[in-house]
Amino acid sequence: PWHMASQQEQTRFVEACAIIERELGNEIGHQLEIGCGEGHQTVHLADLADRSTGLDVSETAIERARQRLPEAEFLVGDLLAQPWIGERGRFDLITACEVIYYMSDMPGFLRAMDHLGKSCLVTYFAPAARKVEAHVMAMPEVKTGRYSYGEVEWVAAWWPGAAAR
Repeated sequence: PWHMASQQEQTRFVEACAIIERELGNEIGHQLEIGCGEGHQTVHLADLADRSTGLDVSETAIERARQRLPEAEFLVGDLLAQPWIGERGRFDLITACEVIYYMSDMPGFLRAMDHLGKSCLVTYFAPAARKVEAHVMAMPEVKTGRYSYGEVEWVAAWWPGAAAR
């Protein structure tokens, strides 16, 4: 229903990866994509990392992601329920693109990302900024940028995770 093959979504994926390369480096060992869905963005992120893991609550989406990108690891479940949730700096990069709105505890979610990742990036639809921005801007050393496709604009926010500070 989100038209992931559309030019708009493909532009969003490419722009998010460009920010990662420019701001967080292009030598990423292991990256975690939270809310990976069917793996459409994972295909782009996998080009940046030696190892990619996708996480989503939808088993159907994960099955499709596994078909789309068999060399990546895909897990079904909630971030906070993973057995490795307490491992500080487990991932070189954690991304959460277009999913922060769905988190019932945004500050807790962002703290978990911060704990698990050496670098973290979230993206969100610019009109939703009012709902999420205070939580995102509370992250230490956070930086932001914007990108757009036509009339549609997104915000990207990135910061060094706790293990890198």
